[in-house]
Amino acid sequence: MLNRPLLELKRRAEEIAQKIGAATGMLPDFDGMSYSERPRVIVKGRGPFEYNLIYEERGHETERIVFHNEDDILYNIFSKIVDALALQVASANSVTDVDSRRVAFPYGEALIGSIDIAWQRRLQLDHEHEIQKRPFDDFQMARLDYYMALMKSGISSENAHALAEEKYPR
Repeated sequence: MLNRPLLELKRRAEEIAQKIGAATGMLPDFDGMSYSERPRVIVKGRGPFEYNLIYEERGHETERIVFHNEDDILYNIFSKIVDALALQVASANSVTDVDSRRVAFPYGEALIGSIDIAWQRRLQLDHEHEIQKRPFDDFQMARLDYYMALMKSGISSENAHALAEEKYPR
């Protein structure tokens, strides 16, 4: 049996998913037991509530993220869903020699902004941090293809890597 705060969270998540065109299968499980690869949500306490997002693998908990308000757990859930949808769009509209994140990030930010403008700013900041850690790399696939061709032609891995990096710099 779902408790009232969990039912409310599930209802809001389903409404948001419908609004952005996300399949409900992208949502975590809200029934307290996860029988799929999706994370599950439980709500503890009588107020203020503690929202737990639990990831499991083969029946064993691998990660638990605790949130102290409904907004934070919903942002966490939907930032991942929006990123997945945005990567699908970027993949379907891929352009040679363009890092797919250049397409995915603005799309995802606009999509999450249709839910909540504050979430849009949070996602923009998350993306900025990711770009700082892993800058855009527009020639990643060309570099890999060239590296593989060099390897097939008998050039050593080390030399192929150096030549590929020289031809297609990061």
